[in-house]
Amino acid sequence: MSASSAYIGAGNNTSDFNKKARKPWDKLPERFLDKSKSKQQLKQKEFSEADRKALKERLVQEQKEARKKVVIRLGIALIIGLILIPLLIWLISLLFN
Repeated sequence: MSASSAYIGAGNNTSDFNKKARKPWDKLPERFLDKSKSKQQLKQKEFSEADRKALKERLVQEQKEARKKVVIRLGIALIIGLILIPLLIWLISLLFN
C-alpha cells in the first residue's frame, strides 16, 4: 500500500511524512551571515569546507559557553535557595515561639 492511499488523519498532508531529511549544515551560510556580506554576495562556492568546519566549531563553542552559563546560574540559584530556606525557617520559628 502506498503512503498516499493510507489514511493519514484529518489535517495532515502526505508531504509531511514523505519529506527527505535535510543535511544538518547545508544552510549555515544563510543563517550566519557576516554583517559585511549580503545574501546575494554570499555564494556556495565562497563558503569552503574549511569555512564550514570553522563555523561549526564556533557554534559548538558557543553552545558550550551557553550551557556553562546556565549551569553557573543554576548553581547560584541553588546556593541562594539553600541559604534562604533555612534562614526563613529560623525566622518563622522565632516569630512563633
